[in-house]
This record gives sequence, structure tokens and C-alpha cells, in this order.
Amino acid sequence: MLTCRSGVDPSAPDRKFDAGWSVEVRSECSATGLTGHAVGVPAISGAGIVVTTLNKVLAIAGVALLLGGVALGFRSVSAGGIDCGSTFQPAAGLTPMACDSRLNSASTLVTIVISAGVLALIAAATVKVVRDKASA
Repeated sequence: MLTCRSGVDPSAPDRKFDAGWSVEVRSECSATGLTGHAVGVPAISGAGIVVTTLNKVLAIAGVALLLGGVALGFRSVSAGGIDCGSTFQPAAGLTPMACDSRLNSASTLVTIVISAGVLALIAAATVKVVRDKASA
């Protein structure tokens, strides 16, 4: 935890430069009168920490789901030992009828996973906007 310097006048500058120029670099204590927080960073209450954590979890989950959906889209699908290609790039030429259902299932899964990722990112953005409006 940050604390004020003891035995030093808090209104005195922390440093002085030679040649007649002085630059006052004040400590966090002299600027705000508070201890334990950096200047310009608000103290976060217990509920604020929960909302911030929720926001980060939603954002990370959204990105992970998006990347997972893209990876699933490039995963190769096979039916009866025949390569059907992937959701994003089906096999060239004629493919057996069994590939149609396998590719359809794979594309449905990819759509669901990517949609879940987008929804998680939208939820994270919404939580951030609501938190910022509530704290303003």
C-alpha cells in the first residue's frame, strides 16, 4: 500500500533542478490527500470489482468463442472415410450425399459458437457502457 513520506513537508516539491528552474513533482499524498491509490485512478468498491471482473470475463469468453468458431470452421469433416472438406471450404467436385448432412451439422455448430462469441462481446460492451454511465 502506498503511504505518504513521513517527516517531509507534503507541500514541498519532490525534486528541484539546477539553473534556476524548478519542477514540482508532488507525491500522490500531496495531490489528493489520500493514500493507497495512484493519482487519477478512482477507488473501486466491492461491486465495482465484480462488474469489472464480469466485463473482463465476458470479453475474454467472447474472443475465445469467436476464435473457436473460426477454428471449427476450418476443421476437416469426413463421412464414411471420404474427406468432405470444411465448413468454410467444402471439398471440390462432387461429394457423396453423406457429406451434405455432416457439413450442414458442422456449419450449424460454427454458426452457434460464433454467435455466442458475438453475444458475449456485446454483453461486455453493454456492461462497460452501463458501468460508465452509472459512475458518471
